[in-house]
Amino acid sequence: MNWFRHFSKYETFKEIRRINDTLNTIYPPGSFSWTGINRPDLMRHARAAECAVDGAYLSGDTQGLMLALKWYQEVYTSIFKAFQESQQTKNRNTFPYFSCKPP
Repeated sequence: MNWFRHFSKYETFKEIRRINDTLNTIYPPGSFSWTGINRPDLMRHARAAECAVDGAYLSGDTQGLMLALKWYQEVYTSIFKAFQESQQTKNRNTFPYFSCKPP
């Protein structure tokens, strides 16, 4: 993101689209339902990251938005990795090393 100095709705939507397009390329089908059942902690982090993005956007906080978007991408990447690992091992309750903490 190169729009540090002022808030821009256009640049914000462009960055959100870029992140979502990136996440769509690695999204494994079934990961959200699996995460809701097996890793509710990651789902809580996902909701919190989405709220952080919304809050920063609505307040026009460019720096906060950049941090929130980074966290958002990290959370969803962790969800996808946890799901993929569960499919490889078929042991759905042993993933303590996947966590997402706010920036």
